[in-house]
Amino acid sequence: MRAKASRPTGPTCRLSRVSREIERLQRRRTRLERLQKQHEHVCARRRMVHSAGLKPRHILVRREFLQADATGHSPIARLITPRGVALQTFLVALFEAQCMHRYGTNPVNNRVLRATERGEIGWLDLVASVADADPANSVERTTEQGNLLRQVKAALRTLAAAHLARLAGGTTQNGRFEAFEIGHESGGDDFLPYTVPRVRLPGLIRVPVDFFLKGWAHVLSPAEIATYLMFSDLASQFPSQHKENGVFVAGSTRERLYGLRRDIYEAHRSLTDFRLVERLPDPKRWPNGRIRNYRELTNRGEVVSSHRFRLLDSGFNRDALRVVKRGLENYKRAGESTAGREAAR
Repeated sequence: MRAKASRPTGPTCRLSRVSREIERLQRRRTRLERLQKQHEHVCARRRMVHSAGLKPRHILVRREFLQADATGHSPIARLITPRGVALQTFLVALFEAQCMHRYGTNPVNNRVLRATERGEIGWLDLVASVADADPANSVERTTEQGNLLRQVKAALRTLAAAHLARLAGGTTQNGRFEAFEIGHESGGDDFLPYTVPRVRLPGLIRVPVDFFLKGWAHVLSPAEIATYLMFSDLASQFPSQHKENGVFVAGSTRERLYGLRRDIYEAHRSLTDFRLVERLPDPKRWPNGRIRNYRELTNRGEVVSSHRFRLLDSGFNRDALRVVKRGLENYKRAGESTAGREAAR
């Protein structure tokens, strides 16, 4: 029987991990730089939709969007993909519905996918993404709008499969995406039409409208958005605790209630660095969050409580692209410094 290969350890392994992280940060920053023109366009169009409508200060999301079912899956967890825009598309649809329709109504989608007339705002004007060319099209690169259209259609198919949308348009391949209908946040086994929630309805998460107007809806990763909404849900359930001592969620509880894996939850690090949430100090942890005297505590069987967080909603008042690009550059510099120290050992 062949012996199982051991995983590499030591300085070389640490240096390799740091190098991969630096590469990941650089790729993300490059994508954000390519997003600059779209970012400005989309933020401007969202502001136009907001100012022409009911001007809500918060966009309301029902708690069911985050709640896991008996299989441990939540609607939001099904939309977390590295580069897909399904989560962004659904949240933007909620934003548009609550700007244009009053509470208690079923919104009617009269907005076209791609605007063709001057002054018209289509769905592609409200969603932003670095849309790479279709790899199946080896003859000719499609336009940026064509690539974005492909991504939005893929997002709508994902939402329809999760019963978060219904493709109610024409019977042609392109027409069936027009006049799509958004579904209730719970998803479920069958499609349930969406109704704009009333402000005082229990079980609502209130997302500051600047999350959309300043570009956070398309600049943050799906994991960062899901983690922020989870903290928002906890804050809405335990307002006094959130204000005084912050909110927290243990790993087993997080997966059982929200269906969010640990690698998704790790997005709290970037949310903290972007100043969207505040990680409260813990005497048993170093400033970077690592546990002090970890081995000694575990040998004694002592349990260290989870991180506690407090929302910083004012953080959304800033331009998302500028903040996140600066944060990624700081990450990259710190990683390069760490890589230099590891290489010198």
